[in-house]
Amino acid sequence: MALIYCKDCGQQISDKATNCPHCGAPIADNKQQIVGNSNGFAVKLGYVFSFSSFFIFPLIFGLTGFILGVVNVIKKEDLHGWVQIALSIFSLVIEFSDAFYFDELYWF
Repeated sequence: MALIYCKDCGQQISDKATNCPHCGAPIADNKQQIVGNSNGFAVKLGYVFSFSSFFIFPLIFGLTGFILGVVNVIKKEDLHGWVQIALSIFSLVIEFSDAFYFDELYWF
């Protein structure tokens, strides 16, 4: 049993409930909205850009993955958004650390 929030009163309620026990509001619309929002196009596109940034054009794909991660956090896809942001930052750190390492190693 998962807990969700009632969109009318904001109290935590069971996802199995048909009405909010606190205010009596119907919950069926709230559940459809939650299920309908998950794994949308922006989430999938954010993962594509975040993972692609490890292999091709890290700066472009990393920044795009970061921006899509922020968009997903704003759209309440928190877990997906933060994972995309972390992957993008990690790929950018690897890219820039490799660039500085090879620059020091081969150019002095």
